[in-house]
Amino acid sequence: MTVERRYRVAATCLVLGLVLSACAELQSRAQPGAEPSVAAGDHWSGEDSGVEFLKVRVIRTAFAWNKMWHRIGKKPPAFDADAQIGVAVFLGTRPRTGYRVMISNPMRHGAFEIVSFTERIPEKGSGAVRTPTTPYAVRLIAKTEAPILFRDLVDLARPDLLPASESARVTEELAQALNRMENLSQRVQAVEQRLRNHEKKAHDWRIHPAR
Repeated sequence: MTVERRYRVAATCLVLGLVLSACAELQSRAQPGAEPSVAAGDHWSGEDSGVEFLKVRVIRTAFAWNKMWHRIGKKPPAFDADAQIGVAVFLGTRPRTGYRVMISNPMRHGAFEIVSFTERIPEKGSGAVRTPTTPYAVRLIAKTEAPILFRDLVDLARPDLLPASESARVTEELAQALNRMENLSQRVQAVEQRLRNHEKKAHDWRIHPAR
């Protein structure tokens, strides 16, 4: 094998190793399997949130947790921001009492944590009173760094809902991924430049061999 070919093979192996390393890192970030999604078991619901339109929220700080409960008009339950995340669904205005919303256990799907919710409609003869209500549900789940999407299990045609706070988290993750890819590109370019330099030296050596 010539000197030029050995340099080319070595450079190719190095570039391939860098690419595989970057891909493995991105995959591990997108689908971490070390900690499965586990519901914390704390769940609250009511009919008087005061939120008139459908809204979903993800609460990651004690400040946001307390602020949400004060807006609802209830005393904030205990919340551990180091181990828990709050997820909340506000159905909006309903024409009578008896409407409820249930939040299911979260499930991991690719880079996202999916929180599903179901609206329960009062049955006929249930004694529901015709007065407007604003049902809501709040649940604590195990802390995760993955962005959280909400899925309506009743209206499956509705796109998954991404809260504004989680949208910013997705944007940050994408920016970091792009930055890692840019760093990888620069390393590949450096390897290619070294390869060209070695090829030039090998070419010059063939034309002007050392005496």
